Formats: sequence, structure tokens, C-alpha cells
Amino acid sequence: TFMVSGLQILGPRIGAENHTKMEIMIFRCLSFFYNGYMSFDPVIEFLGYMMVLETLLSPSDRDQLKTTISEGLALLLESNVDERVELKRHVKALYDTRSAIVHGSKNNVRWSQVQFARYLAGRMIEIAISRKDEWKKQVDIADYLDRMKFS
Repeated sequence: TFMVSGLQILGPRIGAENHTKMEIMIFRCLSFFYNGYMSFDPVIEFLGYMMVLETLLSPSDRDQLKTTISEGLALLLESNVDERVELKRHVKALYDTRSAIVHGSKNNVRWSQVQFARYLAGRMIEIAISRKDEWKKQVDIADYLDRMKFS
């Protein structure tokens, strides 16, 4: 249901020239989410959700991708330290699964991982939509997370 409301929140404007970078990223994330959700293959579904997380939370330094995504989700979705540490651990495990699939050493995924990735992707899209006026581009998300880390 958030996909429909997300498109309504983003408004009726058509054409990339009328959208902010964040709105374009959100549209892209909605597409990744939808394509994953509609897939009959749980691996493709899982990868669609992981692409949402990477699109919104990926750093410019690819070596730090797993840490940046897991820490960003922990900061945005949980309010106490123990829950953040636990979420970070679970997201890192999801990212390890994603990497194993993409790089060919694994060809399946547990249904619980698909469901958890769907939940995380959906929450990130909801947060991005709710902050689209504050976050104009991906670096604004990174700056926001840095402020959260050091506050």
C-alpha cells in the first residue's frame, strides 16, 4: 500500500526534468521493490529489496557498502543501542547473502531473509518519501546519518 501512497505523495509531475534527484531515486526504489515483489523467484525478489537499500544508503566508497547500509538502517529504524547493534548484525548477514548470490557462490535464499529484506526496503522507501523535501540527493541521507552518529 505504501507504493500507491508513495506515488501520490510524489505527485503527478511527469518527466525527470521536473523531479529532484531524491524523487527520481524514490521512483527507482519503488520500481526495484515492485519488480522484486512480483517475481516468482525468491532470489530475484530478495535482490530487488536489497537494491532499494543500496540505492538509498550506498556510500561513494564501495568498500564500506555493507557497513554503511547496516549502520544507516540501524540508526534510522531503531531507537536504542542494543536494537541498533542487533539490526546491524542482521543486515550485514543479509548483505553477505546478497553478495554470495551476485558473485555466484550461492543460488538460493531463505524465505525469512526475503521477508526481512522486504520489510527493510519498505521502511526505507517510507522514510525517504517522508523526508523527500529535506533529502534532495543521496549525500543528504549520508549527512543526516553522520549527524545522528555524532549527536
